[in-house]
This record gives sequence, structure tokens and C-alpha cells, in this order.
Amino acid sequence: MNDDRARALQQHLLARAQAYFPEIGATPAQVQLLQTSRFRASTIYRFSLSAESLRRSLLAKAPAPNLREHMAEQTDSATKFRQEYQALAHIHAYFHGLADARFAAIRPLDFVADWHAIVMEEVRYPNLRDLFSKTSRLQLWSSPCDLPACFRNAGSWLRAFHAMPRPESAAPRDTTRADFVTLIAKYISYLQEAIGEEDFFRELAAHTAAAAARLPENFPLGLTHGDYALRNLLVGPQHCVLALDTQAKWLMPIYEDLAYFLVGLVTTWPQVLSQGLVFDPQDLAKFEHEFLRGYFASETIPDRAIRLFKIKIMLLKWSANVYRIQHGPAGLAAVRRRLMHRFYQKSLQQLLREQEAEP
Repeated sequence: MNDDRARALQQHLLARAQAYFPEIGATPAQVQLLQTSRFRASTIYRFSLSAESLRRSLLAKAPAPNLREHMAEQTDSATKFRQEYQALAHIHAYFHGLADARFAAIRPLDFVADWHAIVMEEVRYPNLRDLFSKTSRLQLWSSPCDLPACFRNAGSWLRAFHAMPRPESAAPRDTTRADFVTLIAKYISYLQEAIGEEDFFRELAAHTAAAAARLPENFPLGLTHGDYALRNLLVGPQHCVLALDTQAKWLMPIYEDLAYFLVGLVTTWPQVLSQGLVFDPQDLAKFEHEFLRGYFASETIPDRAIRLFKIKIMLLKWSANVYRIQHGPAGLAAVRRRLMHRFYQKSLQQLLREQEAEP
């Protein structure tokens, strides 16, 4: 190991092993670094901890060097990672107390302040993105698990998360219809300047503003996950679901997480680059239905509000992708940009048609 942080974390885990697992008693423990995985915003170290018959896999998640967050509020890494640790602890306690077989939660063990690192038990479950990808038309012989049940439980998990007791630090954000209209205008302005297509964006702005006028002035709020995406959902035995990667620091409209998940379902890069040919539209519609049925149970699904928030999230994702392409390596940027613009424009037009068709 030539990573000072990895060595320090290894020693920390060794010193704290008995606090994490009291059943060890006085038995000497061993800690070994198994893997280091580097991502844009974080570095994850995977350790094994052993003592006689006890074997555990632990993860330590720390900020990546030169952590930057584009098109979002800047949060220093110490604050961000401490908030994520506190959120994990809050979520684990809450979902453990529910004792619902449909749900699980990560067990956080420690926050190492010197390195801004979150220590947690590793959960070796597949994520929903990998399971979902097996339904692709490119994988004819795959046999995924009961995905409708996974999507249904994902919706139910989110409903339970939104209902969690709210930390005092959780602040309201973008809670009104006026906030919604302002953000739509912001994203459209950015995209119009970056792309052109004035007629399309002018029509989109007019139709969205007219449809938004039928929404309530204040939206129902919940503790917001903020990145409720396929890659951040793990699926365990009997289709139980748990979610990762949230600071849980905002109170926002419940439609925000719902739309974020549903837009993410249809805007995977294989789907964008293939112009919607990789996944069967009937499968996508079925998974969306199961997800929303899991969230709303026997309640009426507020399709109009969810569809409008889908438009908002679609514009947000489109804007973020435009930004990344403009500031990333040249390479295939021109091809990706052309396919991306065509896909997002077509998807937004479809959402507008659905909105106008609803009485």
C-alpha cells in the first residue's frame, strides 16, 4: 500500500475493531486492504476484518482529490461526507425500526474526521441498474430476477424515506409552484443559449408554464434523497431494497425524487445513444407503473404533477450533460451531442403530448 490515507484508515479500523464488533472480545483482529476504487467524487477502500471465526467486509468512503461539483451548490468535502454519515445513521436506525422485509439499510460504523471518511459494513447486493440492464434487447438470453417486485419495493422504500422524521438541519427548498416555474425558465434559458432551437424551447416554456398553472401553489414535501437512481439502489434477498448516497439535507416536493428516478430509468446512455431502441417501451412502462404503485399504494397517482416534474428533471439532466460535454475531452463529443439533443428533444415532446392529452 503506497496510499497514506489507506494506511491510516487501516490502522484506524484495527484500533476500532472491538468497538464495531463487540463479539470479538479480546481476540486480536486483522485488517487487510482488498481494493481501492476511485470515482469522480470519492475514493472507496474495501477492507477485510477478521478475528477467529468472524469475517466482515468494510468500506471506507472518502473524498476524491480535487473534489468538484458542477452545476450544483458547492459544499466542502468535510461537511458533505459528515452529512452523508449522519444521514446513513439516521436511515439505518429508522428502517431497522420498521422491521419491514421489503427494506434494508447500510450500517454505518464510524466517521473518521481526520480523513473525512465514512466507515460502513459492505453490502454485497447487486444494484438495480445492473439488474435492469439485463432486460435490454441486447441481452436476449439473460434471466433477471422479478424486476417488477424490485421496482415496486423501490417505490415503497422511497415513500418510507420521505416519511422519516426530519432532522432539524433539513431546510425547505424549491417548495412552491413559483419555484418550479423559475427553475424551468433557468434550464430552458441555459439550453437555448447553448444549443439554439429557439422555437422548440419557446414552445416548451409556454406549454410548461400553462400546465404548471394547474398545480397547487405549495407541494407536498418529504425528506429528499437527491440522487434516487438505479445505480444507488441495491437489491437483496426476496427483492428487499436499500438506497445509498444521500445527505438527506433538504425538504423538497416528493415529486422531485419520483421524477428523478423515472427520468433516470429512460435516459441511460445506451438508451440515449440508441435513440430509445435498447429497452422495450412496454417494459419501461411496466417498471414505472410498479414503482409508482409501490410509492402510492392504493392512493390516486398524481400523474400531472409527476409528468411536469419529469420535464424539469429532463431539462436538468440535459443541461448537466451539455455542460460535461462542453468542458470534457473533445473525442466523440460532436456525435454524442447530436444524439443527445435529438433524444432529449423527442422525449420532452412526448411528455408534452401526454400532458396535453390529459383532461
